[in-house]
This record gives sequence, structure tokens and C-alpha cells, in this order.
Amino acid sequence: MTSTLFESFMIFYLLEVIVLGVIAFQLLRDMKKETIEEEMRNNQESGGPSASDLIKMRALAKQMDRQK
Repeated sequence: MTSTLFESFMIFYLLEVIVLGVIAFQLLRDMKKETIEEEMRNNQESGGPSASDLIKMRALAKQMDRQK
């Protein structure tokens, strides 16, 4: 009787550890994915002037040349 109860407890304990381990793994993977996406967004934002900014600068440079 005691050994069956002990075995049941050990099986329950091992299943609980496995479930908690899977949950922790999923959370860590999601956190890592979010940080990678955030880094990618930051890199894209700080990549320099956009195409529309370059067009505006070119137009401004032409206008300044005309004024000379």
C-alpha cells in the first residue's frame, strides 16, 4: 500500500516538473523572440535617412544651387 502511494506521488511529481519545465521553456523562448524583434525594429529605425528624406535633401540641394 505504501509503495503504491509513494509511486503515485513520484509519478505526479515528475509530471508536474515536466509541465513546469515546458512552461518555463516556452516563456523563455517567447521572451527571446520579443527581444530579437525589438532589436530588429531598433536597427531598422536607426539605419539612416529614408528614401523620402534623401529626395527632400536632393530637392533642397538643387534649390540652394539655383539660389547661388
